[in-house]
Amino acid sequence: MLTNDVTIVGDALHYSDASPTGQSEADVSSTSIDVPSGPLVKSIYALNGSTTLPSPFILSPGDEITYRLQLTLPTSDVEDLALDDYLPLPVLLANEVTTFDNVVSGTAPAAGHAQFGPTDTFGTVYGGVPALSSDVGANRVSFTYGDFDVVGGGAETIDILFTVTASDDPFADGLQLTNQARRSQDTTNAANFVSDAIVQVTLGMPDLQISKGVVAASNPAATFSSAVGPVSFSAPGSAGYRGSATIESASLATTPVNANVTRLDAGDLVTFAIVVENTGSSRAGAFDLQLRDTLPTGFVIPGGGLNLSVTDGTGAAIAFTTLGSGLFDASGGIELTDPGPTSAQPDLTDAGALDQYSLNGGRNIAIVTYDLEIDATVTPNLLLTNTATLFNYAGSEGGPDFSTSDLTDNATARTAPIGNSKSVIATNQGHTVGNNVAIGEIATYRAVLTVPEGDSGNVTFIDAPSNLLSIIDVLSVTPSSGDLTLGSGTFNDVLTATVINSGGDSMALFFPGLSNANRDDSTAETITIEYRAVVLNDATADRGDTLTNLATVTWSGGVAVASATNLTVVEPTLAVAKSIVPASGQASDVFTVTLTLSHATGSNADAFNVTLSDPLPAGLLFDNSLTNSSGLAPSSLSATGNTVTATFNQFAVGQTSQIQFNARLATTVSPGQTLSNVANAAWTSLPGDVTTPQSSAPDSTERTGATSDPGGAANDYRANGSSSVSVINPSVAKSVVATNQAHTSSLDVAIGEIVTYETTLTIPQGSLSAATLVDTPDAGLAIVDVLSLVASP
Repeated sequence: MLTNDVTIVGDALHYSDASPTGQSEADVSSTSIDVPSGPLVKSIYALNGSTTLPSPFILSPGDEITYRLQLTLPTSDVEDLALDDYLPLPVLLANEVTTFDNVVSGTAPAAGHAQFGPTDTFGTVYGGVPALSSDVGANRVSFTYGDFDVVGGGAETIDILFTVTASDDPFADGLQLTNQARRSQDTTNAANFVSDAIVQVTLGMPDLQISKGVVAASNPAATFSSAVGPVSFSAPGSAGYRGSATIESASLATTPVNANVTRLDAGDLVTFAIVVENTGSSRAGAFDLQLRDTLPTGFVIPGGGLNLSVTDGTGAAIAFTTLGSGLFDASGGIELTDPGPTSAQPDLTDAGALDQYSLNGGRNIAIVTYDLEIDATVTPNLLLTNTATLFNYAGSEGGPDFSTSDLTDNATARTAPIGNSKSVIATNQGHTVGNNVAIGEIATYRAVLTVPEGDSGNVTFIDAPSNLLSIIDVLSVTPSSGDLTLGSGTFNDVLTATVINSGGDSMALFFPGLSNANRDDSTAETITIEYRAVVLNDATADRGDTLTNLATVTWSGGVAVASATNLTVVEPTLAVAKSIVPASGQASDVFTVTLTLSHATGSNADAFNVTLSDPLPAGLLFDNSLTNSSGLAPSSLSATGNTVTATFNQFAVGQTSQIQFNARLATTVSPGQTLSNVANAAWTSLPGDVTTPQSSAPDSTERTGATSDPGGAANDYRANGSSSVSVINPSVAKSVVATNQAHTSSLDVAIGEIVTYETTLTIPQGSLSAATLVDTPDAGLAIVDVLSLVASP
């Protein structure tokens, strides 16, 4: 800017005589003119020599990017003019630019070169090229013109092109970097001034992820933790690409390949898949991709070979080289060959083994599949962990490793556990239904152990039933086929060596070195164990109790627990009702006695060995007519002396029985005497005599009504019913039968008149030691005499 100032100063005079007043007045004015500096513009001119730039613009490793600096000079006279460009580290290096070619061209210069762009005019006036220098610390490339004057110089244009190469050092994909250019210049009459221009670039780098899963197994019982992937895979042993369709990033996002598998056994074939996906935006793709896997103990390479397949997501084969001994080498592996199935372009597009990210297509994905076999010596429930590692990849051929921390993913395969199932297959009483059991009843259990193919090692089977059950014995131990063997002895030896604890509270079987040599997954190999347990006659065993049972099989790799349907205790409870009709009488009178036997409320089992006994009390004599008047007929019915007894071999739930007989009062009964009569019933929980312990537990018997039997106080199967008969008392009746005066009537009498009374004393049949009649008249009456005493015949 050029500025011109003007100042006017004048003295103030008196108006009358123009003499000085000693005062003055001043005024100033100025004007200026700007010398235009011209704008600085920075832009991206070319990529890999092409001025047709992609959109969006992504800078990939190895790309040659050409920048353009444009400055319009209103005048060709300049002082200390320099253009500095600060390139972003570590992607672009300023010291790569070492040569300034003195040409004006629209063709992008080679990497490391600078030149005049197609609109440059100042170079011709300047008569040469600017001084080229770089500052490594600041990562700055400078173009210095310095001072220049020319007579009659007009407006000119500076247009500089220079090309640098994008580094292949690891960097974050998608990062935006800012590139700043600065013009610095002195002025004729002012200080130095600067102006800046910027341009941004987005980095495209490879960005790989790895996942691994089990995608197929030969065992139809194999269970996968999730979908094996976005497509199905062919069975182990199948050649070539194993997927049923193209695998794309879009489908992997929703259904990745990362399933695990369980329920395998020896000899099964398993197909693993390693998926390497490039989600990076580098146009060149991913290079030098190296990966390895592990072969854990428990897996072997099948006799038919590893069946290794390496393809992209479309199924197109990707060539690879072996590092060391191959895929399972802990310091080796395989390296995918660059480029992959997609042909590389001259600008390095798709030059890597995996293309840049594409939502659809599958060329940015590597699928590595192979088969392994479960070893013959695997144990049940063994977890086999297989780890894939991506330990190298680069942004360019031979470039630095992006995987500073190796990328890994696991897939697991677990062998099947020993199967354990248990059921009640029988009880020894026909009167109970389903899993209902009576006290002393025996239940037969069946446990089935399903033995996976392979070596199970030492296996122990233990059954620990409810404390109200006692194990009696083990009936059989039966393998399903000769494929099941033991390390020593036979299965009959296992049976012989059964250990049953005292009291039968547990049972154990030991299978040393159990092995299954079968390799046919369609047929399971089993060991069937049958054993018996008895319901104890324990005081705590009551109707409705649930009897649990647990069978446990253990081996070095796990435990399997099974239980059968619980047993439920059922019990018979009987009730005795007794009646005597009529309720009273005198000696020699005959009475009808009725005994009714029935199930009490809640009773839910048949009663056995029932005895109903009615011992008549002294003074009441059995008088024949003994009969089963209604209901269930007793197995026997008799009277011995004054005791009536009925027995029932079985008294089913819901049944009743009524017994009637006559009883007569003895002549020895006394008037007013009450005779109480109690009838008793007792029964058992089982038919026959089961009072001998059935197991090593002393109370492994039936329940009875006798506390002297095994079980003691638990034997409460008894009931009674009572009734009574009363002997009638003597009675007295008194009446007026006559008076001695005719003029009185009825019961109205005159003073001195004599009244005749008649008193009747009725004495019932029976035995009466003495009887006294006392008549005490009211005041005003006096007894004259007793006229007569007459006894009935």
